[in-house]
Amino acid sequence: MKIYISGKMNGYPNYRDKFNEAENKLREIGCDTVNPCTISDVLIQSFSCFNKKPEINDFMHEDIKKLCDCDGILMLDNWTDSEGAIWEFLIAKKVLGIPVFFSIESIKEVI
Repeated sequence: MKIYISGKMNGYPNYRDKFNEAENKLREIGCDTVNPCTISDVLIQSFSCFNKKPEINDFMHEDIKKLCDCDGILMLDNWTDSEGAIWEFLIAKKVLGIPVFFSIESIKEVI
């Protein structure tokens, strides 16, 4: 099962730790993961080749493309504080029809 990790990033000082912890736990139970921190790093590096910085819509465009290839989405506990995570939730649930999970335990129940 391939799981996209969603949560607050902007303005959250230790967001990488939270995303990486979730990614490690998902891998421990046998899931493939999509971590938006990794997507962001690649995008920032790509833009830097042209001496530019990506905008929020650039990040969201790449994130949503990756979400479309997933079997589910894990919403971290701070997701409701993030406009981007709210959009990811809505797209997963209403557009893609993929399962939305709010804990690692709930994912364990279906794999």
